[in-house]
Amino acid sequence: MRNTLVLAAVLFAGANVAFGQEAKEDIAAAELKAGETRFVTRNSAAPGADIGVKHQPSVADPKLASASDESGPPAPVSKVRNLRPVDYVRPAAERRFNNYLREVAGPFALMRYAATAGLLNLRNTPKEWGTKPDGYARRLGNVAAKNVMRATTTYALDEALKVDSTFYLSRDRSVAARLRNSIFSAVTARNRRGHRVIGIPRLAGSFVSEVVPSVAWYPGRYDQDHGLKGGAISIGISAGVNLLREFVLKR
Repeated sequence: MRNTLVLAAVLFAGANVAFGQEAKEDIAAAELKAGETRFVTRNSAAPGADIGVKHQPSVADPKLASASDESGPPAPVSKVRNLRPVDYVRPAAERRFNNYLREVAGPFALMRYAATAGLLNLRNTPKEWGTKPDGYARRLGNVAAKNVMRATTTYALDEALKVDSTFYLSRDRSVAARLRNSIFSAVTARNRRGHRVIGIPRLAGSFVSEVVPSVAWYPGRYDQDHGLKGGAISIGISAGVNLLREFVLKR
């Protein structure tokens, strides 16, 4: 139980760091926009401002910045644009529901159920279920039920809280940024503006799908503490899958 609480505290601390970074990026972008507005207003208000004045393209637009004849890198604006979710669009309701269906009953989900149950059967976990066909059947049903519980809880809370728990590849392709994105995405979600918030749906789904089976149909030696530990492990596995998608699958 103590290890579970420590892990949860570390994850929430990491999420808070991510939120602080998002806030700094928002402030930098707002200051930049205000400065550009003042520059344009001052020059357009001056008499004869268009005579002999070389207009500078806004460096907030990468295409215009590249077309400028100014030498040197265009300040840190491109970095701010690259890290902020300026082009985030919340998926339509139909797409969100279809993603949910694929998560619980799509071809890859079914293959994952069978493979995970087979591995647990080889390891004879839990040992009370044995390794015979009926033991495999119980494990298969258990794996499927846990995934449906996790996905349904996450989807329902996403819809209720108007957030998006979907994993998105990092727009900044540096190694450090991709590592941060993989880890933070396991404990965060995106609000309607695309900014990170604490991922209540994903966290709730991970713990519900582990605690309920532990107290409902697992052998008697399992309890809620085992379920909480399993929930923390599930979050860690999600971060690992995100790393795989960032560095190997890239999707």
